[in-house]
Amino acid sequence: MDQRRWVVLAGAAAGYLLVLVWVFLPFIQNGDLLAGGRSIDLNGCLWYQWAVKKSILGFDFHSFLRTTLLAYPTGKNVVLDLGFPLLEICSVPLQALFDLPARHNILLAIIFLLNALAAFVLINHLTKDAWSAFLGGLFFAVNPYVFFQLDVGRVQTACVFGIPLCVYGFLKLKEAGSGRNIVLAALALLFNSLLYWYYSNFLILFLALFVLYFFIAEERNGRLAWSAARVLLLYGALMLLLFSYPVLIQGGRPAGYSLPTDFLHMTRNNSLQFLPADFLWQCLILAAAALLPWFFSKDRLFFALCAAAFMILSLGPYLQVQDRAVPLPYILLHQYIPFFSRLRWPVNCFAMVLLCAAILLSSLARQVFAGIRDQVRPVFMTALGALFLLVFIPGGTGAPHSRLAMDTMPPFQKQPVYRYLSGQADCAILELPFDTVLDFMANQTVHGKKVFNAPGAGFKDSLWPKAQLRLLRDIRFLAYADALCASSGNQRKAWPPPAPTREEMLLGLQQLRALGFEFIVVQPRYAASYPHGRAILEELRRTLKKPLQEYPDGVRLFKIQNLIENG
Repeated sequence: MDQRRWVVLAGAAAGYLLVLVWVFLPFIQNGDLLAGGRSIDLNGCLWYQWAVKKSILGFDFHSFLRTTLLAYPTGKNVVLDLGFPLLEICSVPLQALFDLPARHNILLAIIFLLNALAAFVLINHLTKDAWSAFLGGLFFAVNPYVFFQLDVGRVQTACVFGIPLCVYGFLKLKEAGSGRNIVLAALALLFNSLLYWYYSNFLILFLALFVLYFFIAEERNGRLAWSAARVLLLYGALMLLLFSYPVLIQGGRPAGYSLPTDFLHMTRNNSLQFLPADFLWQCLILAAAALLPWFFSKDRLFFALCAAAFMILSLGPYLQVQDRAVPLPYILLHQYIPFFSRLRWPVNCFAMVLLCAAILLSSLARQVFAGIRDQVRPVFMTALGALFLLVFIPGGTGAPHSRLAMDTMPPFQKQPVYRYLSGQADCAILELPFDTVLDFMANQTVHGKKVFNAPGAGFKDSLWPKAQLRLLRDIRFLAYADALCASSGNQRKAWPPPAPTREEMLLGLQQLRALGFEFIVVQPRYAASYPHGRAILEELRRTLKKPLQEYPDGVRLFKIQNLIENG
C-alpha cells in the first residue's frame, strides 16, 4: 500500500472515530452503562472471555478444547461448542486493563471501527472513490443487523469485518490467480472460520456463486474456478491441521455440542423476525438499482444477485404466507451441504446481504455524484452520511434494533455469596435450581470455582454431556433436585416428587463431596424462570434444612460437610 493509500485509510479511520463518539456517547457519559444491554448470550460471551484469560494466565491451553469449569467433573467441549476463541484471546489485554462494563464497551467500539475500515478497503478497491467508500463502510458498520447481534449478546456474530477482507481476497484472485493471492484468500477464509464459523460457510457459498457467475459472464474461463479450487483445498488442509485433534478425540459432534436443529426453530430465527422491515426493503431496493440501464454493469449485477440470494436464505427454510408454509432454498442447503444443518440462525445470512448492499450503495453514490467537482463532493457525501445517521439509525418508526441498546451491569454479580466463595480454597459448587438463562456463568466469573451446572438446563437430555446426565440420575440427591425442576412444568404430576430418604440423602452428599463439591447455593433468581419457582425453593430449603449462611436477598449457602455431620 503506497503512502497515499495510508493517508486515505487514516482519514477514513478518523471519520469513523467521530461517528463512534456519536454512537457511544451515552456510554462515554455514563461509565456504568453496558453497550448492547444484558442478555443470556452475553453471559456466555463474557464467561468465554474470562475462561480464555484464565487458561492463558494459568498456561492451561488444553482448556481451550475442553474445560471442567462447567459440567464438573465430566467437563465440556469448548471449541466445538462455542467456536475458536480468537476474539476472546484478543480481549485478554482489555480484561487486564479495564473492568466491566468499560472493557466490553471498548471491545464493541473496536469491532465497529474494524467493520467500517474493512468494508472501506474493499469498496475503495472496487469504486476507486474514497468518499463513496466511506459511506459504504458507515452503512456496513452502523446498521440494525449489527445492533441486533449486539443487543442479544452475540459479539462474535457482530464481527463482520472478516467478510469484506475475504471478498477482497476473492477479487484479487479473479485479477490474478497467483500463488500469493491463493494463499491470502485461503487465510482470509480461515480467519473468518476462527472468528465466527457461520460466516466462513456463507463465504464458501459466495465463492461458488462468484466462480459460477464469472465463468458464464467471461466466456467460460476456467482459470478462476481452478484458483478457487486450490483456495478451498488449502483452506481445508489448514482446518484439518487446526481441528483434527479435537475432532479425532471427541468426534465431530460430541455430547453437549450445540442444540438439535429443527425447522421450526430456524423458521423463527429469520431476518423478518429480527430486522426492521424498512431496512430489508432498503437493501432490496439497492440490489434492484443494479438493474437500471444507466447503472448496470457486470460486477454490480453479481452483487445484486448475491444480495437477493442471501436475502432469500436469511428468511430460513420456510416462509409463512397466511396459513401456509412456503418452502425456501435453505432446506436444500440444510440437507445437502456439510455443516449447514448446524446453522440454526438463518438471519445471520443477512451479513452477506449487508456487504452487497454497502457495495451497491457506494457505487450508486459515486455514479450519482460523478459530475460534481472534486472540491464539492466531500460536502455532498458528508451530508448524505449525516442524513443516514440522524434519520435512519434512530428509527423514527420505533423499529426494533434501530440503535444500540443500553443497560446497567447485572446486580447479581455483586451478591455477597459469590464474593464469599471467591475467597474459599479451590473446590466445586452446585447451584440450584438449575439455571436456564446462564446467570451461573456470569457468577462464575466472580467466584472462580468449578460448577456442576452446564448451559442448556432446559435441554439437558440433548445438550448436557452423557456422563453428567448419568451423575444426575445415579446420585439420588441430584435426581431429586432435577425432578423438582422437571415436575414444576406445565405438565407436572405429583407435587412434590418423592424426597430422598435420610440414608439416600447422606449417601448423595458424600458422593458429591468425594467428587470435590464443597458448597450448594440455592439461588432464588434461578427459580424465577420456572412456573412454580417459589415451591421449588421451599422444597430445597426444607430438604437441606439449616444453611451455613442466609443472605438478605434470599440466597442460601450450604456447606456439604455440615449437612453430612448434621444428618
